Amino acid sequence: MATILYVDDEEINLDLFEISFFKSGFNIIKANSAEKGIEIMYNTKIDLVVSDYKMPGMDGLEFITTIKKLYSEKPCILITGYYEPAFIENKETQKLLYAYLQKPWNNVELKRIINEALI
Repeated sequence: MATILYVDDEEINLDLFEISFFKSGFNIIKANSAEKGIEIMYNTKIDLVVSDYKMPGMDGLEFITTIKKLYSEKPCILITGYYEPAFIENKETQKLLYAYLQKPWNNVELKRIINEALI
């Protein structure tokens, strides 16, 4: 069973993600901040990281940049409620991310992307 770390500062999104993907056979670990996510990464075997973009303190892109420096092989997915074409089209950002999705996410699409990333 693959372990997914989901990082989001909104409790409702953490719960929705867990409900949606635990039933799909994934072990879900939640963190309500990027800093907590980094702490979890140090102490837990994580197969894939999914993070919200806009969070207080360290945002999702800074979090994923940190994770990729420590664990370059970990696939990372960024989810955001904001459409930012310049951000999406940035070549350095594209190198960091396996995928970039907008909220609200589509469970079927996200499950497909997660399964592909874990192959």
